[in-house]
Amino acid sequence: MKLAISAAGTGGHLFPGVAVAEAWIARREDNDVIFLGRRDGLEGRIIPKKGYRFFSIEAQSLTGRAALGRVSSAISILAGTVRAISILRRERPSALLSFGAYASVPPSMAAYLLKIPLFLHEQNVEPGSAIRFLARFASAIFVSFDETRRFFPGKAVYVTGNPLRRSIMSERGAKRNDLFHIFVLGGSRGASSINTAIVEALPLFKREGGFFFSHQTGHEEYEKMLLSYRAASIPSDVFPFKEEIGRYYAQADLVISRAGAMAICEISYFKRPCILIPYPYAARRHQWINAKYVERIGGCVVIEPEQARGQRIFEAVMALKSDRDALREMGQRMGTICRPDADSAIVEAILDRLWGS
Repeated sequence: MKLAISAAGTGGHLFPGVAVAEAWIARREDNDVIFLGRRDGLEGRIIPKKGYRFFSIEAQSLTGRAALGRVSSAISILAGTVRAISILRRERPSALLSFGAYASVPPSMAAYLLKIPLFLHEQNVEPGSAIRFLARFASAIFVSFDETRRFFPGKAVYVTGNPLRRSIMSERGAKRNDLFHIFVLGGSRGASSINTAIVEALPLFKREGGFFFSHQTGHEEYEKMLLSYRAASIPSDVFPFKEEIGRYYAQADLVISRAGAMAICEISYFKRPCILIPYPYAARRHQWINAKYVERIGGCVVIEPEQARGQRIFEAVMALKSDRDALREMGQRMGTICRPDADSAIVEAILDRLWGS
């Protein structure tokens, strides 16, 4: 059987799609997977390297644009839908699984028009605009959090969790030394404001001593951050972006991160306590809502974006470092979020729906 996957934009959409693709192939060797996304997105670089066939579908977001821009976006979505119809008609997949974002709308609408069963996955606690719109056309919806069910009354909703790549789950790494290891990441593109706050905090960490940093900086600020760590003489492993980062989670005593659903799931899998700094411009404040959910269950400390300065981060780290029992308990509570079998649960649910129809 052939599964089409629409996963575009960021690692938070793309890597769960890769995880499901791996599980789909593992289910049966002669199964096939194709991906649809944007040529200039992360998916355009990563998917072909993984050996999956990739088809580019261009589309522009409708939200946050002036009237003329919305017309242009609507035209691009229509053109993308026409192209997607051509691809899906030729490829004839058994189903299409969409992970949201505006670039998923054309393939999803094409699947619906061609009567190809459409499945959706929502990673965040509250669904984004694309998933909310597409839900009316879907055969079933998969969600990461039980709280998300209420947004889809009358629909078949499965609480599967957020799929993790098998490669990241297999990664392990022993602590390099006795230093307190902090892993900083801002998502697949990095996070400039977090980088700036860490630069402000480095003199404080240097004065205190006893720290090791791993830091995913994003490509644009890699050189700046590398020089900042060197200038502070703080032991570190600084890199712009790595697809496989499981060993950094495994080695960390504490994670400082944005509050995207993918990052939360990865941190949860490794049962690491964390400081979450939500991205303030995320649509519908979904990162803030994610972070507050994790805070309610005791899995993190949330620092509001406007408060995320060097002194505040340093104080939060020192408070956690000084109470190792509380730090350990936070990690255990964080670990209750992840469902390691999310990929296979989604595959089995899709097959059950297809075979039962």
